[in-house]
Amino acid sequence: MRRILFAFAVVAIVWTIAAGIAQAQWTQFQRDEFTNGCLPSCRQSPNLRKNHVPRCEAYCACVMREGESRFTSAQYEILERDARDNIDTPLLKEFAKIYPICSQRIFSY
Repeated sequence: MRRILFAFAVVAIVWTIAAGIAQAQWTQFQRDEFTNGCLPSCRQSPNLRKNHVPRCEAYCACVMREGESRFTSAQYEILERDARDNIDTPLLKEFAKIYPICSQRIFSY
């Protein structure tokens, strides 16, 4: 019986570790930094209908959630640097694929 419980415990620990590795996590600072840049940009977008401005929080949360699931904290730092320095990189292009996905989900365009 102890062997079975021990085996279950080992499987549970391995599964928990694997699940944590599979989902990249940004730091709270990175999440705040992303949100603080995304919200004003979304709200001031000339392409956004005025009645959709309240949806910017949901849009930015969607982009952040998708970004966190695809890019590590270290990759976020690279993305932030490249965006700040206005350098068009393959990593930024990959991140940009998230925008239309979240636009469709939140704004239905």
